[in-house]
Amino acid sequence: RIALRYQPLDTLTLRGSWGQGFRAPTLDIVGQQPAFGADGVADPQTCIAQGQPAGCSTQVTSYTIANPSVLSEQSTQWSTGLAWDATDWLNLTLDYYNIEIEDQLAFFDTAALVNCISGASTNCPPGVSVLPANATPPVPNLGLGVARDPLSGEILYSQIGYANLGIIETDGVDLGVRTNFDFGAWGG
Repeated sequence: RIALRYQPLDTLTLRGSWGQGFRAPTLDIVGQQPAFGADGVADPQTCIAQGQPAGCSTQVTSYTIANPSVLSEQSTQWSTGLAWDATDWLNLTLDYYNIEIEDQLAFFDTAALVNCISGASTNCPPGVSVLPANATPPVPNLGLGVARDPLSGEILYSQIGYANLGIIETDGVDLGVRTNFDFGAWGG
């Protein structure tokens, strides 16, 4: 991180900073053994196959798997702003910030994977696939995905877990106003 501060007047401070950071994936994300579970999903084909209304929410068999190919998150952030002590009772701050995160780690559950496979979501990691219906799960080397019954379309099982997303960027402005009033006897 690099930060600069300049005070041209006693009441005015200009400031700016730039920095980089990272967040490494935890050991369970990259090396855990597959874990059996039940994941909630609203999937019309599965609901109908189970004799429920198409809009139901149900649970499907899922396996949380490790992803040894995930990368660490990398971030770059910068900001610039000013602080102005306008009077002895009014202080103002105004800052602009910009943050960019590459390879953000995100957990993908069954619902997210169904949306990725169907094309309903574009915020998907690479390699999500339709898993073979005739495999005996879990099959971690097949990666994240969903297996469906070829006849009914019901979800047979899913392999869920962490993966990297693309680039996420955010920016904004922070405005701070601080006042200090003396209300005398009125202020208690």
